[in-house]
Amino acid sequence: MGTKSILAQTATAFATSLLAVTAAAVTAAPAATQERSAGAGRDGCALGVVSSLVIDNRPVFDPSELAEGSALRPLFSFANALHVTTRPSFIRRELLFAEGDCYDPEILAESGRVLRAYGFFDDATLTARELEEGSWEVAVLTRDQWTTKFDLGVAFDQGLQLERLQLAEENLLGRGLLAQVFMKRRREQRDLGFGVRDPRLLGTRADAALGLGRSRVGRFLDAGITYPFVSEAGKWAFRSTVSGRDEVFAYSTGTLAGATHVLLPLRVSAGELSLARRFGEPGSLVAFGVGVSHDELVRSAYEGGVEVVTDSEFGDAASAPDSVAAAVRGRLVPYAVTRVNLMVSSRNLRFERATGLDALRGEQDVALGLDVGATLGRSVGAWPSGEPSADDTFLRFGLASGWKLGRSYFFFDARAQGRRVEAASDTAAAWRDLLGELDLLAYLRAPVSTFLLRASASGGRGHHVPFQLTLGGREGLRGLREEAFPGSDRLLFSAESRIAFDLTDFIDTGITLFADAGRMWGGDVPYGTDSDWRTSVGAGIRLGFPAGTPRVARIDVAFPLGVGGASPVLRITMREFLGIAWGTQDTQTERSRLSRVGPDRFQPGEA
Repeated sequence: MGTKSILAQTATAFATSLLAVTAAAVTAAPAATQERSAGAGRDGCALGVVSSLVIDNRPVFDPSELAEGSALRPLFSFANALHVTTRPSFIRRELLFAEGDCYDPEILAESGRVLRAYGFFDDATLTARELEEGSWEVAVLTRDQWTTKFDLGVAFDQGLQLERLQLAEENLLGRGLLAQVFMKRRREQRDLGFGVRDPRLLGTRADAALGLGRSRVGRFLDAGITYPFVSEAGKWAFRSTVSGRDEVFAYSTGTLAGATHVLLPLRVSAGELSLARRFGEPGSLVAFGVGVSHDELVRSAYEGGVEVVTDSEFGDAASAPDSVAAAVRGRLVPYAVTRVNLMVSSRNLRFERATGLDALRGEQDVALGLDVGATLGRSVGAWPSGEPSADDTFLRFGLASGWKLGRSYFFFDARAQGRRVEAASDTAAAWRDLLGELDLLAYLRAPVSTFLLRASASGGRGHHVPFQLTLGGREGLRGLREEAFPGSDRLLFSAESRIAFDLTDFIDTGITLFADAGRMWGGDVPYGTDSDWRTSVGAGIRLGFPAGTPRVARIDVAFPLGVGGASPVLRITMREFLGIAWGTQDTQTERSRLSRVGPDRFQPGEA
């Protein structure tokens, strides 16, 4: 089946889903309102009633924070004039309570967390003041991020890289709408497209998103409508997604003469329709979900075929020799499968705001407690696709926990998945596409610094889906190039001292000293090699703008140890890659995760 046919099929499925969900959203709108204001109209509120609600929606910059006569004051005022501040009506609709509802500090805290989950707020804080006995005034203070972006996405990582060219408005008209056109060029990626997102479809809390464009070897389409669990009090969630993408899997070659990478073109498409229900109260929740999904992996019809890259120059790829092409093609076993999925999770979490973790002086929401989830999927054939229909059972498991000891925080995250392919007439049943990850993070905090420890293990076995890890890179051993030491199993340790300085109210500044150690085992992946233990040390500068933002940019220099002639690696990145702020999932493992069906994806912001 050609790329156009797959995208047409995907678009048709999405349109059908959109019509069904639109009708459901209109019908469910009153229920969504009831969920938001569960305490409305009730007498005998234990702590009183919210009698007044004040919205203080602030722009990106506050000129009053600068000294009189500062040359930056006119610049800040001009920047604010170009920015549309988030509308009070949008902020009000996102709250989990309204005037006249019972006053509940937990609901106020949850409402703040809902607002901060949006990427266009740098801060959102709710405070309450008792006007008289049984009557409360709640003030909502928000500060916007700059959301109109012409982003060159320049990074210095193994040389100057233009990773992204993006023109976007992330909060269109102050209503939370996203509209963007973009070009992504990180390593093998060459995407050109546009995207839109509405977090308030038809006035409900349903989130609709659409992305469409061209990739390096074809086209892509990603679309979905999701009604997530709204805060910890949400009882129902729904998800409908479809996607189709032509892409390349970049194998690092390690020691292959004359090339650093081999690019295998492939086509991946997927769809899912799922529904989930929660039981219990915040802090002790159990959720059950059911759905149907379709996953398909096929060889791409890209006319360039398998290509090789020299010296990591991904813009100048050449056709691979027949021997190289045949070796990597054999690592892709085409299949298509439709499954019925059952999902269950137990979520016992509380949230608090913490400073000095991944941000410099800004606060971030931290989940403490235990969250466990599992998915069981059984194949029921496949939609007609011309590819072999897999007869398999899919399993996915995840466990995340966080706890606090004194001023310090500790986080544990483990994920595993695989599928058991049933026996054919001439083969035995076997586990395939096994993936596993385990991460442990410890933040040991002092008054002006944080000492971060990381232990991370990743691996895979029996892959019909292309799979490979590397030891180096900005998420791995930072003193090595990203393609260094490919293999199947990786173990990493990191220690990092983060020191923040209170120099100015204009920008957050800090320094970091770090050391990494790691090892790779070659396993059965293409070009896999055993690395023995490797180490590196480094130092860097961390910046946050404007002051108080939870976001951090880094300038790091890392030096490999014990490798004769190896050069230091300079990296400039616009986000913090080590920590919990962006999640602990490894991007190299994620690219081989063909099926992502799981209860975790019912949470706001999950993809």
